[in-house]
This record gives sequence, structure tokens and C-alpha cells, in this order.
Amino acid sequence: MESFHIGVENRKYPRVPFKKSVKCSIGKDDVQSGEIAQDLSEGGIRIRSNVFISLGQEVSLSIQLGEEEDTVEVNGRVVWVRFIPYSEVYQVGIEFAQDAAFPRWRIARFTGSVL
Repeated sequence: MESFHIGVENRKYPRVPFKKSVKCSIGKDDVQSGEIAQDLSEGGIRIRSNVFISLGQEVSLSIQLGEEEDTVEVNGRVVWVRFIPYSEVYQVGIEFAQDAAFPRWRIARFTGSVL
């Protein structure tokens, strides 16, 4: 049984459903894995992972928004992790780093077109 949150979420950016493969590089060791995204916003992404990624871990993501040439590279940090009972899968919340290289406008354009 999955855990659920009761109450109102105070989000800066709305989430949109986003069910695509995401390439994830974990930490400085450059361990790579392919994950499945669940939803996306300008502020972050939720992925399903067969690999445990610890809270606070820095990650680099390659997210294909549309066509193959529409891929964004972003850095982020794991802000929450939930184990899905009776499975070997984790849900992982990643907050995007807000540095100068962050392609916010590309994600905003994509999420706005999905809404």
C-alpha cells in the first residue's frame, strides 16, 4: 500500500503527468541508471527507481521533453524518498538546482503546453 499525504500541498509550480524515461547520474561516481518519470514541474521531478538514492544526494538528469533533440540536462538534489511496499521500487523527489545553467524556460514551455 502506498503512502498518501493528507492536506494541501503548497507548491510553487504545478506538476504535470510525465511518463518518460530519464537518465540519472548519481553523485561524483557517475553511476548511471535509467528511471521512469512520474511527473514534472519547473521546480523538480518525481521518478520511480529500482536503485535507492539517498536523501540529499546530488544527481544529474537528462530529460527528453519531446522529440529527441528536445532534451534538457539539469542538476538536482533528492529531497524525499519513499519505498513502495511489496515491490523493489522507490519514488524519488528531485528538486532542480537553480543555477545560471538551469533551463527553466524550456521546462516551463513544456509543462505549460501539457496543462
